[in-house]
Amino acid sequence: MAKTISLRKLEIPVEDDIEKDLDWLCHTLGLVSGRDIDKTVIKLLKTILYSQIEGRGITSDELADKLSLSRGTINYHLRSLIDLGLLTRDKNLIKLRSSSLLRTISEIKKEVDDIFEEVFKISEHLDKHFGLKNREL
Repeated sequence: MAKTISLRKLEIPVEDDIEKDLDWLCHTLGLVSGRDIDKTVIKLLKTILYSQIEGRGITSDELADKLSLSRGTINYHLRSLIDLGLLTRDKNLIKLRSSSLLRTISEIKKEVDDIFEEVFKISEHLDKHFGLKNREL
């Protein structure tokens, strides 16, 4: 399955502030669009992170109730987070892909690194085919 990851280089918040850190993470990973003026994705992710403490996950109905949003809105955003690889759906429970956010991000990074390894190999093959030279450093 193809996954799309949008990364943005943003300045890390100066203060130690959970809300600002979560906002930075979501913006850096391209999870927040200009249309999301209510920061629904950030609220959604925060609620899911709190549900991880108990280790059981959370249903889309529970998310809709806690955030006072429609199931359609919740499911729209959940699909994006699942497609990114940040979340999984196990039966009707939504969870982080791994046991912690750090571990989840580490797994996504490994996948991105693997993709770039393939891109390097194909680029090298194309350079050879077209007779392009590069300077080895």
